[in-house]
Formats: sequence, structure tokens, C-alpha cells
Amino acid sequence: MRKILQQINNTLFEAEKAVCAALLFTVLAVTLFGVFERFILRIGFGWSDEVARYVNVYCVFLGACLGVVKSAHVGVDVFVRIVPARFHKVLGGIAYIFAAVFCAAIAWTGYSYFLRLQAPQQISAALQIPICWVFFAIPLGCGPMAVQYLPRLLTGDIETPDTVPSEPATDVPDELTTRLRPGTP
Repeated sequence: MRKILQQINNTLFEAEKAVCAALLFTVLAVTLFGVFERFILRIGFGWSDEVARYVNVYCVFLGACLGVVKSAHVGVDVFVRIVPARFHKVLGGIAYIFAAVFCAAIAWTGYSYFLRLQAPQQISAALQIPICWVFFAIPLGCGPMAVQYLPRLLTGDIETPDTVPSEPATDVPDELTTRLRPGTP
């Protein structure tokens, strides 16, 4: 069971990674084209800014799902560090449950907002596409994010302060570390 979940998770991760890479490339290409058309050709079509913005929104929400897979989201583990180490997995599991419920709630709310925006048929200014499709990025990103916590909970693959390196970086220049220490000017 664990192996099957891991295989599905890896396949989804690779697909999401490819989609995010394509979206980032699209943002780059459209932005460069917008700069070219505006400053070289002296023609301002106006659609490039809107495309770059909307594609970037999709990239952010899909990329946040990748952050769940790689445990790259910012976490506050002060409370976890003050309890005994034997409770770290339990607290991590509770945090994953809360995060999954939160992401599911955001996905549900985003989907209901998407449905509400379909009725008035609001359209974007430059592209003339229904604006509801821009807001569809919320459930499209947060739904899989909520689902990504499930394999980690079922397999017990929970990040704890013991598994995350907390050593300071050794390649930071000395003059920078002295300025960052409390009590130094």
C-alpha cells in the first residue's frame, strides 16, 4: 500500500513539476514579448500583462502543491520544540490534519466562488475571457494540496524538528554573521 501511494505521489509530483515549469516559461516568454512590443516596436497590445499575471496565478497555486510534497512551506515549530521528542510525530500529524482541512476549505470556498462568478459572465479587460477561469486556480491548487497531506499521514512520513536540519549555514561570511547577532551594531 505504501509503495503504491508513493508511486502515485511521485507521478503526480513529476506532472505538477512539468506543468509549473511550462507555466514559468510561459510567463517569461509573454513578459519578454510584452517588453519587446512596448519598447522596441512601440506597440502596446495590452494582453501580455494580463496573460503573464493570470498564468503566474496558476503557477503560484500549483507550485504551492509542490511545496507540500517537498515540505518546503514555512513552518513555526517553536511549540513542537518545547515538548518531548516522543510527541513530535503526533504534533506533526495534527498539524498536517489542520493543514489538509484548511486547504480543503480554501479549495471548497474557491470552487464556490468560481461557480458564483460564472453566472454574471464577467470578462477580463484585455483577453475577453470569463474571469471565473482566473479564480479556478484556487481550487485547482488547494484541492491537490489538501490531498497531498493524505499519503504523508497514512504512511507516517511526517516532518519533525528532528528530521529538519537546524544547523546554521557555514558558508555565510563572518562580517554578515556578526551583524546578525543580537547586540552587535
